[in-house]
Amino acid sequence: MQEIARLHAELKAMVENESSTARQRAFSKAKTILARNRAFSLMQNEPPEPNQGDARDNAMVCITVTTFGTLALWFEVASRPEYASLAKNLPVPLDLLLRWVDFVHPIHGRTTQPKYLTGNHEQVITCVGALLLSMARKKVVPFVRVAGASAHDVHLILDLWLHYPRHMADAESGHSETSGTLLLTMIEMVEGLVNDEVRYTAFVSGLRRAGQRRGDHGRHVLRSIAEQTVFLQNFSMPSLEWRWVWELHFKVAALVTQLPFFYGVRIPRQVFRRIFGGVRYCLEYGEDADGDSEMEHAVESAANFLTGLLTNTNQSISLARAIEVGLYGLVEDVKHVYGSDTPYVGYIENHLLNGLSIFTVLRAFFRQYGSSFLLDDLCDEDEEGLSDNFLKFRYSFRIQWRTYTYLTETRPWKRLIACSNTHSDAQHELEVRPCPCGEAFYCSRRCQRAHWHAEHRAVCCHTNGLWGLQGERCYASRIVLFSKTFIGAINLNDALFLIITANRIITGKRAEIESLNPTSGQRRWILVDMTDARPEDFASRCTFGLWDRIKDKISEDGRNDDGAKPPLILDAAVKFRIAGLDVEHALPSLRRVD
Repeated sequence: MQEIARLHAELKAMVENESSTARQRAFSKAKTILARNRAFSLMQNEPPEPNQGDARDNAMVCITVTTFGTLALWFEVASRPEYASLAKNLPVPLDLLLRWVDFVHPIHGRTTQPKYLTGNHEQVITCVGALLLSMARKKVVPFVRVAGASAHDVHLILDLWLHYPRHMADAESGHSETSGTLLLTMIEMVEGLVNDEVRYTAFVSGLRRAGQRRGDHGRHVLRSIAEQTVFLQNFSMPSLEWRWVWELHFKVAALVTQLPFFYGVRIPRQVFRRIFGGVRYCLEYGEDADGDSEMEHAVESAANFLTGLLTNTNQSISLARAIEVGLYGLVEDVKHVYGSDTPYVGYIENHLLNGLSIFTVLRAFFRQYGSSFLLDDLCDEDEEGLSDNFLKFRYSFRIQWRTYTYLTETRPWKRLIACSNTHSDAQHELEVRPCPCGEAFYCSRRCQRAHWHAEHRAVCCHTNGLWGLQGERCYASRIVLFSKTFIGAINLNDALFLIITANRIITGKRAEIESLNPTSGQRRWILVDMTDARPEDFASRCTFGLWDRIKDKISEDGRNDDGAKPPLILDAAVKFRIAGLDVEHALPSLRRVD
Protein backbone atom coordinates (compact mmCIF):
# COMPACT_ATOMS: atom_id res chain seq x y z
CA MET A 1 0.00 0.00 0.00
CA GLN A 2 2.95 2.33 0.57
CA GLU A 3 4.01 1.93 -3.05
CA ILE A 4 0.46 2.71 -4.19
CA ALA A 5 0.38 5.83 -2.01
CA ARG A 6 3.75 7.06 -3.37
CA LEU A 7 2.72 6.39 -6.97
CA HIS A 8 -0.60 8.17 -6.44
CA ALA A 9 1.17 11.23 -5.08
CA GLU A 10 3.60 11.39 -8.01
CA LEU A 11 0.86 10.90 -10.61
CA LYS A 12 -1.17 13.64 -8.98
CA ALA A 13 1.84 15.96 -9.09
CA MET A 14 2.26 15.23 -12.82
CA VAL A 15 -1.27 16.53 -13.38
CA GLU A 16 -1.56 19.41 -10.94
CA ASN A 17 1.89 21.02 -10.71
CA GLU A 18 2.30 24.15 -12.80
CA SER A 19 6.08 23.93 -12.90
CA SER A 20 7.39 21.82 -15.77
CA THR A 21 10.47 20.98 -13.68
CA ALA A 22 8.30 19.64 -10.86
CA ARG A 23 6.21 17.62 -13.32
CA GLN A 24 9.32 16.07 -14.90
CA ARG A 25 10.69 15.20 -11.46
CA ALA A 26 7.39 13.52 -10.55
CA PHE A 27 7.41 11.73 -13.91
CA SER A 28 10.84 10.24 -13.22
CA LYS A 29 9.81 9.09 -9.74
CA ALA A 30 6.60 7.53 -11.08
CA LYS A 31 8.54 5.56 -13.72
CA THR A 32 10.94 4.33 -11.03
CA ILE A 33 8.05 3.11 -8.86
CA LEU A 34 6.37 1.38 -11.79
CA ALA A 35 9.66 -0.25 -12.81
CA ARG A 36 9.91 -1.95 -9.40
CA ASN A 37 6.61 -3.67 -10.28
CA ARG A 38 5.39 -3.74 -6.68
CA ALA A 39 2.65 -1.05 -6.73
CA PHE A 40 0.11 -3.26 -8.49
CA SER A 41 1.45 -6.62 -7.35
CA LEU A 42 -1.91 -7.53 -5.79
CA MET A 43 -3.64 -7.38 -9.16
CA GLN A 44 -1.04 -9.44 -10.95
CA ASN A 45 -2.84 -12.52 -9.62
CA GLU A 46 -6.39 -13.77 -9.96
CA PRO A 47 -8.88 -12.37 -7.40
CA PRO A 48 -10.23 -14.71 -4.70
CA GLU A 49 -13.26 -16.87 -5.39
CA PRO A 50 -16.36 -14.68 -5.50
CA ASN A 51 -18.42 -16.52 -2.90
CA GLN A 52 -16.16 -16.62 0.16
CA GLY A 53 -17.67 -13.52 1.75
CA ASP A 54 -15.49 -13.53 4.89
CA ALA A 55 -13.57 -10.73 6.63
CA ARG A 56 -10.50 -11.25 4.47
CA ASP A 57 -12.58 -10.53 1.37
CA ASN A 58 -13.82 -7.26 2.86
CA ALA A 59 -10.30 -6.18 3.79
CA MET A 60 -9.12 -6.97 0.26
CA VAL A 61 -11.98 -4.91 -1.15
CA CYS A 62 -10.59 -1.86 0.66
CA ILE A 63 -7.14 -2.42 -0.82
CA THR A 64 -8.54 -3.05 -4.29
CA VAL A 65 -10.68 0.09 -4.25
CA THR A 66 -7.65 2.19 -3.23
CA THR A 67 -5.66 0.63 -6.06
CA PHE A 68 -8.46 1.41 -8.51
CA GLY A 69 -8.21 5.09 -7.61
CA THR A 70 -4.51 5.10 -8.49
CA LEU A 71 -5.16 3.15 -11.71
CA ALA A 72 -7.78 5.68 -12.78
CA LEU A 73 -5.24 8.45 -12.28
CA TRP A 74 -2.64 6.43 -14.23
CA PHE A 75 -5.00 6.20 -17.25
CA GLU A 76 -5.57 9.96 -17.02
CA VAL A 77 -1.82 10.68 -17.01
CA ALA A 78 -0.88 8.09 -19.65
CA SER A 79 -3.35 9.61 -22.12
CA ARG A 80 -1.40 12.91 -22.18
CA PRO A 81 1.13 13.27 -25.02
CA GLU A 82 4.04 14.27 -22.75
CA TYR A 83 3.60 11.07 -20.72
CA ALA A 84 2.74 8.72 -23.60
CA SER A 85 5.67 6.42 -22.75
CA LEU A 86 3.76 5.23 -19.69
CA ALA A 87 1.10 3.65 -21.90
CA LYS A 88 3.61 1.23 -23.44
CA ASN A 89 3.42 -1.03 -20.38
CA LEU A 90 -0.05 -1.53 -18.89
CA PRO A 91 0.31 -2.04 -15.10
CA VAL A 92 -2.46 -4.69 -15.04
CA PRO A 93 -3.66 -6.71 -18.08
CA LEU A 94 -7.11 -5.52 -19.13
CA ASP A 95 -8.83 -8.89 -18.82
CA LEU A 96 -7.40 -9.38 -15.32
CA LEU A 97 -8.39 -5.86 -14.33
CA LEU A 98 -11.99 -6.56 -15.35
CA ARG A 99 -12.00 -9.67 -13.17
CA TRP A 100 -10.95 -7.51 -10.20
CA VAL A 101 -13.80 -5.14 -11.02
CA ASP A 102 -16.06 -8.17 -10.82
CA PHE A 103 -14.56 -9.06 -7.41
CA VAL A 104 -15.43 -5.72 -5.76
CA HIS A 105 -18.74 -5.23 -7.55
CA PRO A 106 -21.67 -4.53 -5.18
CA ILE A 107 -23.63 -7.31 -6.85
CA HIS A 108 -21.68 -9.80 -4.69
CA GLY A 109 -22.55 -8.06 -1.42
CA ARG A 110 -19.03 -7.92 0.00
CA THR A 111 -18.96 -4.22 0.69
CA THR A 112 -21.65 -4.05 3.36
CA GLN A 113 -19.40 -4.32 6.44
CA PRO A 114 -18.89 -0.87 8.01
CA LYS A 115 -16.02 -2.31 10.02
CA TYR A 116 -13.93 -2.62 6.90
CA LEU A 117 -15.36 0.02 4.61
CA THR A 118 -17.10 3.09 5.96
CA GLY A 119 -19.92 4.21 3.69
CA ASN A 120 -20.55 0.76 2.22
CA HIS A 121 -21.25 0.62 -1.53
CA GLU A 122 -20.86 4.27 -2.47
CA GLN A 123 -17.06 4.34 -2.18
CA VAL A 124 -16.80 1.20 -4.27
CA ILE A 125 -18.95 2.41 -7.15
CA THR A 126 -17.31 5.85 -7.03
CA CYS A 127 -13.85 4.35 -7.51
CA VAL A 128 -14.98 1.68 -9.97
CA GLY A 129 -16.93 4.28 -11.97
CA ALA A 130 -13.91 6.60 -12.13
CA LEU A 131 -11.71 3.73 -13.30
CA LEU A 132 -14.17 2.59 -15.98
CA LEU A 133 -14.62 6.12 -17.27
CA SER A 134 -10.86 6.71 -17.44
CA MET A 135 -10.39 3.53 -19.45
CA ALA A 136 -13.34 4.30 -21.74
CA ARG A 137 -12.51 7.94 -22.52
CA LYS A 138 -8.72 8.06 -22.51
CA LYS A 139 -8.35 5.35 -25.20
CA VAL A 140 -5.09 4.05 -23.68
CA VAL A 141 -6.53 0.54 -23.92
CA PRO A 142 -9.38 -0.74 -26.13
CA PHE A 143 -11.67 -0.94 -23.11
CA VAL A 144 -15.00 -0.35 -24.89
CA ARG A 145 -14.21 -2.96 -27.56
CA VAL A 146 -12.98 -5.60 -25.08
CA ALA A 147 -15.48 -5.08 -22.25
CA GLY A 148 -18.31 -4.41 -24.70
CA ALA A 149 -17.82 -7.82 -26.31
CA SER A 150 -18.35 -9.68 -23.03
CA ALA A 151 -21.92 -10.10 -21.83
CA HIS A 152 -20.71 -10.56 -18.25
CA ASP A 153 -18.64 -7.38 -18.23
CA VAL A 154 -21.51 -5.45 -19.82
CA HIS A 155 -23.83 -6.82 -17.15
CA LEU A 156 -21.52 -5.52 -14.40
CA ILE A 157 -21.40 -2.04 -15.94
CA LEU A 158 -25.14 -2.00 -16.54
CA ASP A 159 -25.82 -3.00 -12.96
CA LEU A 160 -23.75 -0.10 -11.66
CA TRP A 161 -25.67 2.32 -13.88
CA LEU A 162 -29.14 0.87 -13.28
CA HIS A 163 -28.89 0.59 -9.51
CA TYR A 164 -26.59 3.40 -8.41
CA PRO A 165 -29.47 5.14 -6.55
CA ARG A 166 -29.71 2.11 -4.23
CA HIS A 167 -25.96 1.90 -3.75
CA MET A 168 -25.74 5.64 -3.01
CA ALA A 169 -28.81 5.84 -0.78
CA ASP A 170 -26.83 6.19 2.47
CA ALA A 171 -24.01 8.33 1.12
CA GLU A 172 -23.57 11.78 2.61
CA SER A 173 -21.86 13.29 -0.43
CA GLY A 174 -20.52 12.53 -3.90
CA HIS A 175 -23.91 11.91 -5.51
CA SER A 176 -23.37 14.17 -8.50
CA GLU A 177 -19.80 13.00 -9.08
CA THR A 178 -20.67 9.30 -8.97
CA SER A 179 -23.87 9.50 -11.01
CA GLY A 180 -22.17 11.72 -13.60
CA THR A 181 -19.21 9.35 -13.86
CA LEU A 182 -21.43 6.32 -14.45
CA LEU A 183 -23.56 8.22 -16.97
CA LEU A 184 -20.51 9.28 -18.97
CA THR A 185 -19.27 5.67 -18.95
CA MET A 186 -22.62 4.50 -20.31
CA ILE A 187 -22.46 7.04 -23.12
CA GLU A 188 -19.08 5.62 -24.15
CA MET A 189 -20.49 2.09 -24.01
CA VAL A 190 -23.68 2.77 -25.97
CA GLU A 191 -22.53 5.11 -28.74
CA GLY A 192 -21.90 3.19 -31.95
CA LEU A 193 -23.44 0.06 -30.48
CA VAL A 194 -25.89 -0.64 -33.30
CA ASN A 195 -23.09 -0.65 -35.88
CA ASP A 196 -21.07 -3.26 -33.96
CA GLU A 197 -22.84 -6.63 -34.05
CA VAL A 198 -20.61 -8.27 -31.44
CA ARG A 199 -20.97 -5.44 -28.94
CA TYR A 200 -24.70 -5.13 -29.56
CA THR A 201 -25.23 -8.86 -28.92
CA ALA A 202 -23.26 -8.63 -25.68
CA PHE A 203 -25.13 -5.51 -24.62
CA VAL A 204 -28.51 -7.15 -25.22
CA SER A 205 -27.38 -10.21 -23.24
CA GLY A 206 -26.41 -7.87 -20.39
CA LEU A 207 -29.83 -6.20 -20.53
CA ARG A 208 -31.54 -9.58 -20.41
CA ARG A 209 -29.51 -10.59 -17.37
CA ALA A 210 -30.40 -7.31 -15.67
CA GLY A 211 -34.07 -8.31 -15.78
CA GLN A 212 -33.64 -12.05 -15.50
CA ARG A 213 -35.21 -12.35 -12.07
CA ARG A 214 -38.07 -10.02 -12.85
CA GLY A 215 -39.44 -11.61 -16.00
CA ASP A 216 -39.51 -8.44 -18.11
CA HIS A 217 -36.05 -7.03 -18.76
CA GLY A 218 -37.24 -4.06 -20.79
CA ARG A 219 -39.59 -2.80 -18.11
CA HIS A 220 -36.98 -3.37 -15.41
CA VAL A 221 -34.59 -1.02 -17.20
CA LEU A 222 -37.31 1.59 -17.60
CA ARG A 223 -38.26 1.34 -13.93
CA SER A 224 -34.61 1.77 -12.99
CA ILE A 225 -34.41 4.93 -15.12
CA ALA A 226 -37.51 6.20 -13.33
CA GLU A 227 -35.87 5.47 -9.96
CA GLN A 228 -32.79 7.39 -11.05
CA THR A 229 -35.01 10.36 -11.92
CA VAL A 230 -36.55 10.36 -8.44
CA PHE A 231 -33.06 9.98 -6.91
CA LEU A 232 -31.80 13.04 -8.75
CA GLN A 233 -34.82 15.04 -7.64
CA ASN A 234 -34.32 14.07 -3.99
CA PHE A 235 -30.59 14.75 -3.81
CA SER A 236 -29.93 17.43 -6.38
CA MET A 237 -30.02 21.14 -5.69
CA PRO A 238 -30.70 23.95 -8.17
CA SER A 239 -27.00 24.59 -8.55
CA LEU A 240 -24.56 24.28 -11.42
CA GLU A 241 -23.09 21.17 -9.79
CA TRP A 242 -26.15 19.12 -10.75
CA ARG A 243 -27.43 20.62 -13.96
CA TRP A 244 -25.05 18.77 -16.26
CA VAL A 245 -26.04 15.48 -14.56
CA TRP A 246 -29.68 15.95 -15.53
CA GLU A 247 -28.77 16.37 -19.20
CA LEU A 248 -26.57 13.25 -19.09
CA HIS A 249 -29.32 11.28 -17.33
CA PHE A 250 -31.89 11.85 -20.05
CA LYS A 251 -29.30 11.51 -22.83
CA VAL A 252 -28.24 8.04 -21.65
CA ALA A 253 -31.88 7.02 -21.20
CA ALA A 254 -32.62 8.07 -24.80
CA LEU A 255 -29.57 6.25 -26.20
CA VAL A 256 -30.39 2.99 -24.42
CA THR A 257 -34.14 2.87 -24.97
CA GLN A 258 -33.90 3.65 -28.68
CA LEU A 259 -32.02 0.41 -29.29
CA PRO A 260 -33.96 -2.24 -31.26
CA PHE A 261 -33.99 -4.37 -28.10
CA PHE A 262 -36.67 -2.09 -26.62
CA TYR A 263 -38.95 -2.11 -29.64
CA GLY A 264 -42.53 -2.80 -28.60
CA VAL A 265 -41.99 -2.60 -24.82
CA ARG A 266 -45.13 -1.25 -23.13
CA ILE A 267 -44.23 1.57 -20.78
CA PRO A 268 -45.73 1.41 -17.27
CA ARG A 269 -47.68 4.46 -16.13
CA GLN A 270 -45.42 4.87 -13.10
CA VAL A 271 -42.41 5.29 -15.39
CA PHE A 272 -44.10 8.12 -17.27
CA ARG A 273 -45.24 9.70 -14.01
CA ARG A 274 -41.71 9.81 -12.58
CA ILE A 275 -40.11 10.98 -15.82
CA PHE A 276 -42.64 13.80 -16.11
CA GLY A 277 -41.81 14.79 -12.53
CA GLY A 278 -38.12 15.00 -13.46
CA VAL A 279 -38.85 17.16 -16.49
CA ARG A 280 -40.96 19.53 -14.40
CA TYR A 281 -38.11 19.75 -11.88
CA CYS A 282 -35.83 20.88 -14.73
CA LEU A 283 -38.45 23.40 -15.84
CA GLU A 284 -38.67 24.81 -12.32
CA TYR A 285 -34.95 25.61 -12.37
CA GLY A 286 -34.85 26.31 -16.08
CA GLU A 287 -32.62 29.36 -16.03
CA ASP A 288 -30.64 31.13 -13.34
CA ALA A 289 -29.73 34.78 -13.00
CA ASP A 290 -26.73 34.35 -15.29
CA GLY A 291 -28.91 33.04 -18.11
CA ASP A 292 -27.54 29.50 -17.82
CA SER A 293 -29.32 27.11 -20.18
CA GLU A 294 -28.08 23.71 -19.03
CA MET A 295 -31.52 22.79 -17.72
CA GLU A 296 -33.00 23.62 -21.12
CA HIS A 297 -30.56 21.14 -22.65
CA ALA A 298 -31.78 18.63 -20.05
CA VAL A 299 -35.40 19.25 -21.08
CA GLU A 300 -34.41 18.82 -24.73
CA SER A 301 -32.74 15.48 -23.92
CA ALA A 302 -35.86 14.47 -21.96
CA ALA A 303 -38.04 15.33 -24.98
CA ASN A 304 -35.83 13.12 -27.19
CA PHE A 305 -36.12 10.35 -24.60
CA LEU A 306 -39.93 10.58 -24.48
CA THR A 307 -40.13 10.73 -28.28
CA GLY A 308 -38.16 7.49 -28.45
CA LEU A 309 -40.43 5.80 -25.90
CA LEU A 310 -43.53 6.77 -27.87
CA THR A 311 -42.22 5.90 -31.35
CA ASN A 312 -39.91 2.91 -30.83
CA THR A 313 -42.90 0.60 -30.59
CA ASN A 314 -45.67 -1.04 -32.61
CA GLN A 315 -48.64 -0.23 -30.37
CA SER A 316 -50.63 2.69 -29.03
CA ILE A 317 -50.92 1.58 -25.39
CA SER A 318 -47.83 3.51 -24.31
CA LEU A 319 -49.15 6.76 -25.82
CA ALA A 320 -52.52 6.26 -24.12
CA ARG A 321 -50.80 5.71 -20.77
CA ALA A 322 -48.61 8.78 -21.23
CA ILE A 323 -51.69 10.89 -21.94
CA GLU A 324 -53.42 9.54 -18.84
CA VAL A 325 -50.58 10.74 -16.61
CA GLY A 326 -50.34 14.19 -18.20
CA LEU A 327 -48.30 14.20 -21.43
CA TYR A 328 -50.33 17.01 -23.03
CA GLY A 329 -50.02 19.13 -19.88
CA LEU A 330 -46.27 18.56 -19.85
CA VAL A 331 -45.95 19.74 -23.47
CA GLU A 332 -47.89 22.88 -22.55
CA ASP A 333 -45.62 23.48 -19.54
CA VAL A 334 -42.48 23.21 -21.68
CA LYS A 335 -43.89 25.64 -24.23
CA HIS A 336 -44.92 28.02 -21.47
CA VAL A 337 -41.34 28.14 -20.11
CA TYR A 338 -39.35 28.08 -23.36
CA GLY A 339 -41.82 29.52 -25.86
CA SER A 340 -44.55 28.21 -28.15
CA ASP A 341 -42.06 27.58 -30.98
CA THR A 342 -39.96 25.16 -28.94
CA PRO A 343 -38.83 22.66 -31.61
CA TYR A 344 -38.01 19.61 -29.51
CA VAL A 345 -41.60 19.12 -28.31
CA GLY A 346 -43.08 19.67 -31.77
CA TYR A 347 -42.80 16.02 -32.70
CA ILE A 348 -44.53 14.95 -29.47
CA GLU A 349 -47.27 17.48 -30.19
CA ASN A 350 -47.85 16.12 -33.71
CA HIS A 351 -47.71 12.60 -32.32
CA LEU A 352 -50.52 13.48 -29.91
CA LEU A 353 -52.64 14.95 -32.70
CA ASN A 354 -52.11 11.92 -34.92
CA GLY A 355 -53.01 9.65 -32.02
CA LEU A 356 -56.51 11.12 -31.78
CA SER A 357 -57.50 9.01 -34.79
CA ILE A 358 -56.98 5.87 -32.65
CA PHE A 359 -59.89 4.85 -30.45
CA THR A 360 -57.70 3.86 -27.45
CA VAL A 361 -55.76 7.14 -27.51
CA LEU A 362 -58.89 9.27 -27.98
CA ARG A 363 -60.53 7.71 -24.92
CA ALA A 364 -57.39 8.25 -22.84
CA PHE A 365 -57.36 11.90 -23.92
CA PHE A 366 -61.02 12.23 -22.98
CA ARG A 367 -60.48 10.74 -19.52
CA GLN A 368 -57.68 13.21 -18.80
CA TYR A 369 -58.80 16.38 -20.61
CA GLY A 370 -62.39 15.82 -21.79
CA SER A 371 -63.95 18.45 -19.55
CA SER A 372 -61.67 21.11 -21.08
CA PHE A 373 -62.06 20.10 -24.71
CA LEU A 374 -65.81 19.40 -24.77
CA LEU A 375 -66.91 22.82 -23.57
CA ASP A 376 -69.61 24.54 -25.57
CA ASP A 377 -68.39 26.75 -28.38
CA LEU A 378 -66.38 29.64 -27.01
CA CYS A 379 -67.02 33.24 -27.89
CA ASP A 380 -64.35 35.35 -29.55
CA GLU A 381 -63.36 36.97 -26.25
CA ASP A 382 -62.78 33.57 -24.63
CA GLU A 383 -60.75 32.25 -27.55
CA GLU A 384 -58.41 35.25 -27.44
CA GLY A 385 -57.11 34.11 -24.04
CA LEU A 386 -56.36 30.57 -25.22
CA SER A 387 -53.22 29.35 -26.96
CA ASP A 388 -53.26 28.37 -30.62
CA ASN A 389 -52.09 24.93 -29.57
CA PHE A 390 -55.11 24.43 -27.29
CA LEU A 391 -57.54 25.58 -29.98
CA LYS A 392 -55.92 23.23 -32.51
CA PHE A 393 -56.21 20.25 -30.18
CA ARG A 394 -59.73 21.23 -29.19
CA TYR A 395 -60.91 21.43 -32.80
CA SER A 396 -59.35 18.09 -33.76
CA PHE A 397 -60.58 16.38 -30.59
CA ARG A 398 -64.17 17.55 -30.99
CA ILE A 399 -64.37 16.29 -34.58
CA GLN A 400 -63.02 12.88 -33.62
CA TRP A 401 -65.24 12.75 -30.54
CA ARG A 402 -68.36 13.20 -32.67
CA THR A 403 -67.36 10.10 -34.63
CA TYR A 404 -66.67 8.25 -31.38
CA THR A 405 -70.12 9.16 -30.03
CA TYR A 406 -71.74 8.11 -33.31
CA LEU A 407 -69.86 4.80 -33.19
CA THR A 408 -70.67 3.88 -29.58
CA GLU A 409 -74.30 5.01 -29.60
CA THR A 410 -75.50 3.68 -32.95
CA ARG A 411 -72.89 0.99 -33.76
CA PRO A 412 -73.25 1.70 -37.50
CA TRP A 413 -70.66 -0.88 -38.50
CA LYS A 414 -73.16 -3.64 -37.68
CA ARG A 415 -75.33 -2.45 -40.58
CA LEU A 416 -72.73 -0.94 -42.91
CA ILE A 417 -70.15 -3.70 -43.30
CA ALA A 418 -71.09 -6.56 -45.61
CA CYS A 419 -70.81 -10.20 -44.58
CA SER A 420 -67.56 -11.75 -45.82
CA ASN A 421 -69.17 -15.09 -46.65
CA THR A 422 -69.72 -15.44 -50.38
CA HIS A 423 -69.52 -19.24 -50.44
CA SER A 424 -73.13 -20.10 -49.65
CA ASP A 425 -76.58 -18.98 -50.68
CA ALA A 426 -77.76 -18.49 -47.11
CA GLN A 427 -80.01 -15.55 -46.32
CA HIS A 428 -77.84 -12.92 -44.66
CA GLU A 429 -78.94 -11.35 -41.42
CA LEU A 430 -79.02 -7.63 -40.78
CA GLU A 431 -76.06 -7.24 -38.41
CA VAL A 432 -72.45 -8.45 -38.61
CA ARG A 433 -69.79 -9.36 -36.07
CA PRO A 434 -66.02 -9.28 -36.64
CA CYS A 435 -63.53 -12.10 -36.68
CA PRO A 436 -60.81 -11.43 -34.05
CA CYS A 437 -58.35 -10.75 -36.88
CA GLY A 438 -60.43 -7.76 -38.06
CA GLU A 439 -60.17 -8.84 -41.69
CA ALA A 440 -63.55 -10.61 -41.97
CA PHE A 441 -67.09 -9.83 -40.73
CA TYR A 442 -70.01 -12.25 -40.44
CA CYS A 443 -73.75 -11.87 -40.03
CA SER A 444 -74.18 -15.27 -38.36
CA ARG A 445 -72.27 -18.25 -37.02
CA ARG A 446 -73.44 -20.23 -40.05
CA CYS A 447 -71.76 -17.76 -42.42
CA GLN A 448 -68.65 -17.69 -40.27
CA ARG A 449 -68.30 -21.48 -40.37
CA ALA A 450 -68.88 -21.59 -44.14
CA HIS A 451 -66.29 -18.87 -44.82
CA TRP A 452 -63.83 -20.36 -42.32
CA HIS A 453 -63.80 -23.77 -43.96
CA ALA A 454 -63.83 -22.34 -47.49
CA GLU A 455 -60.87 -19.95 -47.23
CA HIS A 456 -60.47 -17.89 -44.06
CA ARG A 457 -58.88 -20.66 -42.02
CA ALA A 458 -55.79 -20.51 -44.25
CA VAL A 459 -55.33 -16.74 -44.01
CA CYS A 460 -56.71 -15.70 -40.60
CA CYS A 461 -54.05 -13.65 -38.79
CA HIS A 462 -55.64 -13.45 -35.31
CA THR A 463 -52.60 -15.06 -33.66
CA ASN A 464 -50.48 -12.14 -34.92
CA GLY A 465 -52.81 -9.47 -33.61
CA LEU A 466 -55.53 -7.52 -35.30
CA TRP A 467 -54.87 -6.90 -39.02
CA GLY A 468 -51.69 -8.97 -38.56
CA LEU A 469 -49.89 -6.05 -36.89
CA GLN A 470 -48.32 -8.21 -34.17
CA GLY A 471 -49.57 -8.40 -30.63
CA GLU A 472 -50.61 -10.76 -27.88
CA ARG A 473 -54.02 -11.92 -26.79
CA CYS A 474 -55.37 -10.25 -23.68
CA TYR A 475 -58.69 -10.54 -21.86
CA ALA A 476 -59.37 -7.06 -20.57
CA SER A 477 -61.57 -6.29 -17.58
CA ARG A 478 -63.31 -3.36 -19.25
CA ILE A 479 -63.76 -3.06 -23.01
CA VAL A 480 -66.27 -0.69 -24.52
CA LEU A 481 -67.51 -2.76 -27.42
CA PHE A 482 -66.23 -6.30 -26.84
CA SER A 483 -65.38 -8.63 -23.96
CA LYS A 484 -61.97 -9.56 -25.36
CA THR A 485 -59.40 -7.89 -27.56
CA PHE A 486 -55.92 -8.26 -28.96
CA ILE A 487 -53.42 -5.81 -27.52
CA GLY A 488 -50.79 -5.17 -30.13
CA ALA A 489 -50.69 -2.42 -32.70
CA ILE A 490 -54.45 -1.81 -32.41
CA ASN A 491 -57.52 -3.60 -31.10
CA LEU A 492 -60.96 -4.19 -32.59
CA ASN A 493 -62.32 -0.94 -31.16
CA ASP A 494 -59.48 0.97 -32.86
CA ALA A 495 -60.10 -0.79 -36.18
CA LEU A 496 -63.84 -0.09 -36.18
CA PHE A 497 -63.23 3.53 -35.24
CA LEU A 498 -60.82 3.90 -38.18
CA ILE A 499 -63.31 2.23 -40.53
CA ILE A 500 -66.22 4.47 -39.49
CA THR A 501 -64.07 7.62 -39.48
CA ALA A 502 -62.80 6.84 -42.97
CA ASN A 503 -66.33 6.11 -44.16
CA ARG A 504 -67.62 9.46 -42.87
CA ILE A 505 -64.78 11.27 -44.67
CA ILE A 506 -65.46 9.34 -47.89
CA THR A 507 -69.14 10.25 -47.60
CA GLY A 508 -68.22 13.92 -47.88
CA LYS A 509 -66.48 13.17 -51.20
CA ARG A 510 -69.09 10.76 -52.54
CA ALA A 511 -70.31 12.98 -55.35
CA GLU A 512 -66.78 13.61 -56.65
CA ILE A 513 -65.85 9.92 -56.36
CA GLU A 514 -68.98 8.79 -58.21
CA SER A 515 -68.22 11.27 -60.99
CA LEU A 516 -65.23 9.13 -61.94
CA ASN A 517 -66.24 6.81 -64.79
CA PRO A 518 -63.83 3.87 -64.95
CA THR A 519 -63.51 2.22 -68.35
CA SER A 520 -62.72 -1.41 -69.01
CA GLY A 521 -59.61 -2.40 -67.10
CA GLN A 522 -59.85 0.57 -64.74
CA ARG A 523 -61.01 0.74 -61.14
CA ARG A 524 -61.43 3.47 -58.60
CA TRP A 525 -59.03 3.83 -55.68
CA ILE A 526 -59.70 5.79 -52.51
CA LEU A 527 -57.22 6.54 -49.74
CA VAL A 528 -58.12 8.21 -46.44
CA ASP A 529 -54.95 9.53 -44.85
CA MET A 530 -55.25 9.87 -41.04
CA THR A 531 -51.54 10.59 -40.54
CA ASP A 532 -51.81 14.34 -41.23
CA ALA A 533 -51.92 16.08 -37.86
CA ARG A 534 -53.29 19.34 -39.27
CA PRO A 535 -56.98 19.59 -38.32
CA GLU A 536 -57.94 22.51 -40.57
CA ASP A 537 -59.68 20.47 -43.27
CA PHE A 538 -60.54 16.85 -42.59
CA ALA A 539 -62.06 16.43 -46.03
CA SER A 540 -58.62 16.94 -47.59
CA ARG A 541 -57.52 13.66 -46.03
CA CYS A 542 -59.43 11.78 -48.73
CA THR A 543 -57.69 11.30 -52.09
CA PHE A 544 -59.02 9.22 -54.98
CA GLY A 545 -58.57 8.48 -58.66
CA LEU A 546 -58.56 5.79 -61.32
CA TRP A 547 -56.08 2.99 -61.64
CA ASP A 548 -55.50 1.37 -65.02
CA ARG A 549 -54.53 -2.24 -64.39
CA ILE A 550 -53.56 -2.90 -68.02
CA LYS A 551 -51.56 0.28 -68.65
CA ASP A 552 -49.68 0.23 -65.35
CA LYS A 553 -48.66 -3.44 -65.64
CA ILE A 554 -48.20 -4.05 -61.95
CA SER A 555 -45.24 -6.33 -61.30
CA GLU A 556 -44.95 -8.98 -58.56
CA ASP A 557 -43.57 -6.46 -56.06
CA GLY A 558 -46.54 -4.14 -56.60
CA ARG A 559 -44.70 -1.46 -58.59
CA ASN A 560 -45.12 0.02 -62.05
CA ASP A 561 -42.59 -0.27 -64.86
CA ASP A 562 -41.17 3.11 -63.89
CA GLY A 563 -40.69 2.00 -60.28
CA ALA A 564 -43.55 4.05 -58.86
CA LYS A 565 -46.03 2.38 -56.54
CA PRO A 566 -49.76 3.00 -57.21
CA PRO A 567 -51.58 4.97 -54.51
CA LEU A 568 -53.62 1.88 -53.69
CA ILE A 569 -54.08 -1.45 -55.43
CA LEU A 570 -57.34 -2.25 -53.64
CA ASP A 571 -60.51 -0.16 -53.94
CA ALA A 572 -60.37 1.75 -50.65
CA ALA A 573 -58.01 1.95 -47.70
CA VAL A 574 -57.23 3.95 -44.62
CA LYS A 575 -53.73 5.11 -43.71
CA PHE A 576 -53.01 5.69 -40.04
CA ARG A 577 -50.06 6.03 -37.71
CA ILE A 578 -49.18 3.74 -34.82
CA ALA A 579 -46.26 5.21 -32.86
CA GLY A 580 -43.56 5.74 -35.51
CA LEU A 581 -45.14 3.38 -38.05
CA ASP A 582 -47.43 4.41 -40.92
CA VAL A 583 -49.87 1.61 -41.82
CA GLU A 584 -52.10 1.40 -44.88
CA HIS A 585 -54.93 -1.13 -44.67
CA ALA A 586 -57.85 -2.00 -46.93
CA LEU A 587 -61.34 -1.04 -45.81
CA PRO A 588 -64.00 -3.77 -45.75
CA SER A 589 -66.79 -3.82 -48.30
CA LEU A 590 -69.83 -1.78 -47.30
CA ARG A 591 -73.47 -2.54 -47.98
CA ARG A 592 -74.17 1.12 -48.65
CA VAL A 593 -72.57 4.52 -48.17
CA ASP A 594 -73.85 6.12 -44.98
